[in-house]
Amino acid sequence: MKKVILFIFLIMAVHSITAQTEKINQKAVLDVFEKENDSFKDWYSCNNNDAFYKSDTIALYNNADYYLQDWKCTELIQLKFKTNAAFNQTSFGFNNAAKTASLSENGLFEIKITTKNDSVFIDKYSSEKLIDKFYVKELTEFPLNDKRYKSKKISLIRLHKNSLKNQ
Repeated sequence: MKKVILFIFLIMAVHSITAQTEKINQKAVLDVFEKENDSFKDWYSCNNNDAFYKSDTIALYNNADYYLQDWKCTELIQLKFKTNAAFNQTSFGFNNAAKTASLSENGLFEIKITTKNDSVFIDKYSSEKLIDKFYVKELTEFPLNDKRYKSKKISLIRLHKNSLKNQ
């Protein structure tokens, strides 16, 4: 019994050292999209088998090197923020150039971050039309395999989606 308790404690200690979960509130979510070093951050999601468009759960990382650690992702979606509330979206494979540019009418998607009952939501718009709505499940930061680098991760649960791919 003591070995089981010690094992559980060890796993919890390792998790708390390697990944730091941030308190999720509107300010914390806004902060992850703020400028850093005079430029806005890019965010990436794996799109193998169109998972970015079809999956109910999406993970976004602010360091593309996260996917280069194990090479399991063959296609990425890049969200390139122009402001903390507007971005263009590009799909590309590791062996190909960009495949699909943003299909938004003006070239940019907009996001609106809201709260309700202590939960945070991200709404994605194209030309003022709601495309996706997400619940922000988790914000974490953790070291990559090369411990000199870190990545932030935003876990999103899709609540609403438009049936149009690449939107």
